[in-house]
Amino acid sequence: MKTASIHGDIPSLLRHAYSRHFQTIILPSHSSKAVEKCDNSNLIDKSTRDELLALLAKMPPLEPAAQELIDRACSILTDGPRLSMNIKLAEEHESPVALHTLLHPTIWTILLHADADQDLEPALGSSKGEAATDKCLWFLCKKFFFALQTAEKNGTASSTASLTRDTRDTRLYRTYAGRVLTAQADDPRFRLVRMPRVVELHTHPDTQSFIAVTPHGLYAQGTSRGHLGISEGVAICHDRVVGFVPDPTRISFRQCRRLAVYEANLPPWKKHHLVKQLSVGNNTLLLSPVGVALSSCFPEKYIPGFESDMASRFLFHQIPLPVGFAPDFVNAKCNPVISMGRQRMTCLDPDQGFVEAIPVDHVFNEASTGNACFFLSGRGIYLAGVPPQPPDRTRRTWCNIPTDDQLMLYGLVDHPWVLPALTHTTQRLRFKSHVKAFYGDWDDFYG
Repeated sequence: MKTASIHGDIPSLLRHAYSRHFQTIILPSHSSKAVEKCDNSNLIDKSTRDELLALLAKMPPLEPAAQELIDRACSILTDGPRLSMNIKLAEEHESPVALHTLLHPTIWTILLHADADQDLEPALGSSKGEAATDKCLWFLCKKFFFALQTAEKNGTASSTASLTRDTRDTRLYRTYAGRVLTAQADDPRFRLVRMPRVVELHTHPDTQSFIAVTPHGLYAQGTSRGHLGISEGVAICHDRVVGFVPDPTRISFRQCRRLAVYEANLPPWKKHHLVKQLSVGNNTLLLSPVGVALSSCFPEKYIPGFESDMASRFLFHQIPLPVGFAPDFVNAKCNPVISMGRQRMTCLDPDQGFVEAIPVDHVFNEASTGNACFFLSGRGIYLAGVPPQPPDRTRRTWCNIPTDDQLMLYGLVDHPWVLPALTHTTQRLRFKSHVKAFYGDWDDFYG
């Protein structure tokens, strides 16, 4: 029992060696007196270590599985236990093959995939047994807990929620050091997403889907509205695009010859250099060094003369741009916008495609929608496009607009617009008084 004070648990090694050789289980001793006697590390001196080593050396050869444990006990008595990974190794030493010697992101991924609960705060209404079972993995050693703390500090968390706001339709994402794990909100057991390490992860706010930028290319997974750049499993049903990509799938650019050639010339581990910026919404805009590509449920709305079969309809397609227009920013959160400095292009008329708009300083994403966009230019606020009409006037009416003449922003503008008369143009809002702030939400325009 004197060896109980030496780090490395020599008593357990000897006990398991005996069990492996004689096929007999020996229960560990829990005598309180023995523990008190071994509480002082000074009880083990050099002479005692030498006696133990001599005793172990006189033992006859054992079964290989048992002899391995005896050799490990002798190594601890001679050289001491294996050091913690927080101590710098000498040049001639190597890390032992063990779980605790892996890198922090790898440990975090393994434990989280093994249902370890990263929320260490006790949940309301849960028993102590439940709280201890799913959190104990982080406390098997100090490095495990340190890996969790590092991931919480340097990792990212995001979620996607459907329009039904049902927690069963909400998906959680955790990203750290290129590894992505996902879980349902009502069953938060994270699972590793099997794909190359991620440089950027772009999730769709209203569907359980994402597009990941990796050194080996772009990958997509989840519910598709035609915005993932993948045609497999996607179809048009009752004027709506429905589809699902079950596994992370590599995005190809066979409809964008310039992007495909540029990506093919990149090294296999630098395919992410194709993406300068990626904006994911109901449509997806990809800004690359060789132009802008669009993936949309109805690409004919944004590309004049668009023709394609169903096999390639929902892939990425190149957007024609004017000569000399070198984009540096794209935004697909509302009506797609392509920018070069303060010059911005947007699509207002399907017959014209993307046309140059007036200089834009800021886009009000919360107040914008698929066919209309509010933005700031200089000291004026403008609306580009046509606001959506209520689908059923008997069930849903405009909240801030009288139903008799359908005036928008009633009481604020000098000469309000009649919504059905709006055309595909850019119009400035004219207010009666000085405007200090502007905010809008399309949900507020409906009653």
